[in-house]
Amino acid sequence: MRLIRVACFSIAALCGTAALAPVLAGPRQSPPISAPRGTPIRYALAGTGNNLTATCTLGYFDAPANAEDVMYFDGDDAYYTYLNVDSLQCANCGQNRAAVIRTAHVMLYFPAAPCTLTVRTSVVGVTQSTCHFQDSLAVLCPGFFTKLINPDPGGFVDFAIPFPESCQVFTTPPQGIGQAFLEFKFSTVNAACSDSLKKPRIAVRAASQFCTSWNPVGATNVDFALEYQTGNPIMYADIETCISTPNRRIRWGKLKSIYR
Repeated sequence: MRLIRVACFSIAALCGTAALAPVLAGPRQSPPISAPRGTPIRYALAGTGNNLTATCTLGYFDAPANAEDVMYFDGDDAYYTYLNVDSLQCANCGQNRAAVIRTAHVMLYFPAAPCTLTVRTSVVGVTQSTCHFQDSLAVLCPGFFTKLINPDPGGFVDFAIPFPESCQVFTTPPQGIGQAFLEFKFSTVNAACSDSLKKPRIAVRAASQFCTSWNPVGATNVDFALEYQTGNPIMYADIETCISTPNRRIRWGKLKSIYR
């Protein structure tokens, strides 16, 4: 059974880039593995579909700095990465537009191989607060399962997971507010890679941004970067394009109910 990590919303409300005191240790199964400069990264297309060239990318897609041994393959181990459709970052993604997400990415490190694991990918809404977090009940793009296969040990793999259907994040109410969370939920792993020292690990970048990467444990919503005093998991989405949407007015009460 997973231990409940202490990283409550009262702490999370202080999220930012400023240094905070370390919280109590979570269930790291072994120390992080550092990624020396120049460590090779293999890119793999998982599932079926077209891995189209992205016009912009949302989430965290930096080079790996470490690999965290925190994953559990129980079907409930979920990781969320904040996506913000910003017209300054993504061309033509201003008001009354919809960002079309074609591909989701997750980067993992493999101490052992061959490994086959199953992940469920989806996009969910945002709970608005000082430190925004995921609303897993507000499903924006339905979840689907994909097998991730790696034949070689000792390296990082960036898995590109195409959405089976067009996934859209709308920038203007009533359809949306241009914010969402990318969800990865890990379900199974083959026996050869199930030991705590041989499990796939989550690749993290060097920099940390609080209130943007979450890993719920029981009733506690854990801020990944704050909890482990590490960088954000390398998880991101490719935006193929932004398309025009109808301009509709909405009452304030309806707006508040879109993402609670």
